[in-house]
Amino acid sequence: MLYEQILRELDAQEVKYLVIGGIAVNFHGVERITGDLDILISFEEDNLKKFVSAIRSVGWIPRLPVSLEDFCNPANRKRWQQEKGMKVFPIFNPKKPLEHIDVMTENYIDFTKAYQDRKLMMAREITISVISIPDLIKLKKIAGRKRDKLDILGLKQISKHETKKKKKS
Repeated sequence: MLYEQILRELDAQEVKYLVIGGIAVNFHGVERITGDLDILISFEEDNLKKFVSAIRSVGWIPRLPVSLEDFCNPANRKRWQQEKGMKVFPIFNPKKPLEHIDVMTENYIDFTKAYQDRKLMMAREITISVISIPDLIKLKKIAGRKRDKLDILGLKQISKHETKKKKKS
């Protein structure tokens, strides 16, 4: 499984994160091609330390000429957003450069609530925190790209199907 190494380490280090983006769309049952792993993380200091430890332990590095600790500083994230329009902090596997994750530099929705509402999914004995369909739809609406609008349609269909299934139970 692509991204197995990083997902396994995030789980092992108990990082509070949520898979979002195209991979989350796939986890919820809407098939679509995507290349990167997009995540939201809790910006609590302890969680950021766990995140940095997880990234380091698998040997991944920032794609930008900055350190992982630079990402942990809220003033840096704010400056990057304002000066460079940076919405994500890209990290990649230097041994397999096509493997990369984009970490949101800001949580556009309430992370604590979204984390409580997450879906825990299993793959190869890894517990993966995936954003709920309603919260994923909120993020997709904020992004507003053509691809996001198509994802929303698919997610609404899945959600409708799940609601019907629950009513029958």
